[in-house]
Amino acid sequence: NILNAKYHQGNKYVFTTDLKSFFPSINHKMVFYMFLKLGCTPEIARTLTKLTTHNYQVPQGVPTSTLIANLVFKPVGDRIQALAKENNIKFSIFVDDITMSSSIDFHKKIPEILSIITTSGYRISHSKTFYKTKNPIVTGVICQNNKLKIPQSYNKRIKRIKADVQNNEQAFLKIKGLTMYRQRIKQA
Repeated sequence: NILNAKYHQGNKYVFTTDLKSFFPSINHKMVFYMFLKLGCTPEIARTLTKLTTHNYQVPQGVPTSTLIANLVFKPVGDRIQALAKENNIKFSIFVDDITMSSSIDFHKKIPEILSIITTSGYRISHSKTFYKTKNPIVTGVICQNNKLKIPQSYNKRIKRIKADVQNNEQAFLKIKGLTMYRQRIKQA
């Protein structure tokens, strides 16, 4: 997520959106056809689909799910990438977070981008859709011209955990992990 934010660093205009219920929206038929397109025989595609889906969809939290979901989403991503390239826009996807950025205002392209996504059967989380020019948050990191920053809510979370700690090793390890992550962002 830090490298994804860094990729968009320095661009004034940033569009972010989230694919709503991304994993459950990818059903077993989509996975099966993806394996066929990759050159698998129907029998192999069927077996791989059974191994990577549960209740007819890609399950959340399973190690294979992100890769499977990204492979199924690839044709849509390719269409978005073509539009981005043609308009000098950077495009990235991190699991279900789509980010586009440019030094040139591209707000008039947003309806076309959203249309590519929605006409392909995916839904947008409107509460997580933003077009910003100042301090955009890209995959959980504030993306400024010259540096990446941790959102203030993250620092408050660390303080809250520290206030609740009383010789609790699990809380200590959690604080250590959060602090190390904060340091990685500062160094990026």
